[in-house]
Amino acid sequence: MRKSGDCSIRKIAEATGFHISTVSRALNNHPKISARTAIAVLNAAERYGYRPHPRGRTLAVVLPACGMPLYYYSTSLLNALRLQAAERGYLLDIFSSDQMELLNERSVSGIVSFDFNNEMAKRLGARSSLPMVCINDSARHIEGVYSVFSDEYGAVKKAVAHLAGYGHSKIAMLVNGNIDTACNLARRKAFEEIAGLYSLDPVSTWCPGIFTDHQGKRIAHLYGTVAELVRSGITALISTGESESLLTFHAVLSCGLRIPDDLSLVTWEQPDVSGYLTPALTTCVQDFPKLASEALDLLEALTEGRPVKSDVLVDYRFFDRGSVALPRELKFFRSTAEMSPEDQAHAEDCTGTDDDSCSSRGAHPFLSGKQKTGNRADNADQNRYPQHSSV
Repeated sequence: MRKSGDCSIRKIAEATGFHISTVSRALNNHPKISARTAIAVLNAAERYGYRPHPRGRTLAVVLPACGMPLYYYSTSLLNALRLQAAERGYLLDIFSSDQMELLNERSVSGIVSFDFNNEMAKRLGARSSLPMVCINDSARHIEGVYSVFSDEYGAVKKAVAHLAGYGHSKIAMLVNGNIDTACNLARRKAFEEIAGLYSLDPVSTWCPGIFTDHQGKRIAHLYGTVAELVRSGITALISTGESESLLTFHAVLSCGLRIPDDLSLVTWEQPDVSGYLTPALTTCVQDFPKLASEALDLLEALTEGRPVKSDVLVDYRFFDRGSVALPRELKFFRSTAEMSPEDQAHAEDCTGTDDDSCSSRGAHPFLSGKQKTGNRADNADQNRYPQHSSV
């Protein structure tokens, strides 16, 4: 008899002539497998010395497709899952969403997916008898697939409320990545509703920011996008997604703008980075440990046959740092309110003029459309961040 380590489900499939998925179902006592097939598979498994992995303590973790690199969001969530699994005594088998045929060769008790492209629940829900939980991706309750979501509506509301509290009414939100994922759809809907709730100026909008092409290469059109938004009158910007916060920060600086003097900025938290920039970024923070914990709690309930009533929503945290300030107009009115009547009249006469003596409200060259050669938003930066056609 062969050693157990020498045999795999693929070997049994070759020996019996059955498909790998059929062998996997037979080894897991799937009710749709006939007795004759099950006996043939089990006999081959015994003959070749097959020994399954400890099914009850092994979970499959599904990542995005291999062509999509793992950035801050994915690595932060994977680390949180790893720690939670170790604490509960689980082993993790890691797969990419484009390698799901390999799942048939393993023996696992459940699936946790954080492929966020609105596909896994539909692709696996009807085909797999295993309990499955998606993180920040669509559920499929009819197939017994449930989800754990970060509260995107709450995050957008916290960001807009914070900016509105400083007097901003002209706010834009960059939706990065695929704008049709479950999370981005929720963010878009939230911004549209909350803009009305806070009576934001009609110039306020959401627009695509950084996206990924079919080969998984990140394409940044942020320079042109930020430039157009600021020229339209935007005084504050929200940038969604952990992995895009630094690129947004750089795009704003490449426009020659100062944060928060010329433009206030709220981003998603990039762990161990956002708080150490100058200025430190005000951020929305996904609670990755809580997401991981809730996902495993939900998966254990499904595995044990306990009733599950709904998906789980996890609150964002909010870090108030140094990248938000009063809009320029309010700074001007606040400063003139403290002037003498004569100085106030002088300041009002100078508003919108080129008089160098009028230093109380000198418009930034970029904002006034009088950018000079040598400004940080030069041709090199414009080539690095081409104009975004959709703005």
